[in-house]
Amino acid sequence: MEKKRRSAERRRPETPEEQRKRRRKRSARRKKLIPVAIILAVLGFAFFSLYRIVDLKLEQKELLAQQEKLEQQKKELDSQLEDSDDPELIESKARELLNMIMPGESLYVLPDDGKTGE
Repeated sequence: MEKKRRSAERRRPETPEEQRKRRRKRSARRKKLIPVAIILAVLGFAFFSLYRIVDLKLEQKELLAQQEKLEQQKKELDSQLEDSDDPELIESKARELLNMIMPGESLYVLPDDGKTGE
C-alpha cells in the first residue's frame, strides 16, 4: 500500500493536454463498445428467434400427427354411424351387450374361464 501512496504522491498534476488525451481515449473506447453491444443484441435476438421457430415447428409436427389421428378416428366413427341403421347389427349388439334374446330362445350364462368365485 505504501508503494501506491508513494506513486500517487510522486505523480505530477496532469496538464490540460494530457486530460484531453485521456478523455479522447475513453471516448474512443466507448465508441468501439457501442457497435459491439449492438451486434451482440442483434445476435441474441436472432438466436432467440431461431429457437422459437424450431420450437414452433416441433409443435406443428405434433399437432399434425394428432390431427391425422383424429381424422382417422372420425372416419371410423362415421363408418360405425352408417352401419348403425343395419337391423342385423342392432340385433347382434343387443344380444352381446344387453344379453337379450328372441322370443322362444333360452339364454345360458357360463362362468368366465374359472375366474368367478376367486
